[in-house]
Amino acid sequence: MEELWYAVYMSMFLMVVVVVPWTFFFYEQEEEDTTRTKAKSASLWVTGVVAGLAIILGLCYAYLGFVELPVTSLKSGFSTLAAAPITSASRCIIADAANGMTSAGYACDATGGVTTEEWEVRTTFPVYVIAMSSIAAWFLLMVFGGVGMAAIPIDLLKAYVGRPRKVITKSEYTRIAGKIAEATKAVMVETREVQRMERGAGKSRTTRKKLALINKKLAQ
Repeated sequence: MEELWYAVYMSMFLMVVVVVPWTFFFYEQEEEDTTRTKAKSASLWVTGVVAGLAIILGLCYAYLGFVELPVTSLKSGFSTLAAAPITSASRCIIADAANGMTSAGYACDATGGVTTEEWEVRTTFPVYVIAMSSIAAWFLLMVFGGVGMAAIPIDLLKAYVGRPRKVITKSEYTRIAGKIAEATKAVMVETREVQRMERGAGKSRTTRKKLALINKKLAQ
């Protein structure tokens, strides 16, 4: 069962560190690029992310990969097996049993006055990775979960206030949608042209002006 939980948590870690970033980088590439180019670029970006994260985790594990466990010290008497009535012992071996002092009781401090010590041991790397990812996940959940819960009522009110209050016919809807589609295609053509100019000669005053005009069209 322990190995199963290790597999589950490590699969989640790989999903967050490798699969999700790779998908993000893959679909953020230019539309003109081929699938092979997108996959290669996404793989390079993910390799960099994994390498940086591996360095951080390695250093943290080397210097901070320890756990402190509270340990209770117990002391007991010691005697030969032949002299000590082990069958009747409930906690510790009878002290001085070899000398015939069978009524001396148990020489063990388990029943009172014990001191607790801290035992520092190095944890395994998978357990350390699971612990760090869990801490980061809970922190992000507290931040974004709290913001989301506070923003839900505001978003619902804005959606209600900004709801469409006028019903249009299907023909009017089709006409407006066609205009929006034509304007969108024109903006996409202009954006790709600016991108080609920037790739060829870099950013210039001309490209900045064209980008400003595109932003104005998008804001309309």
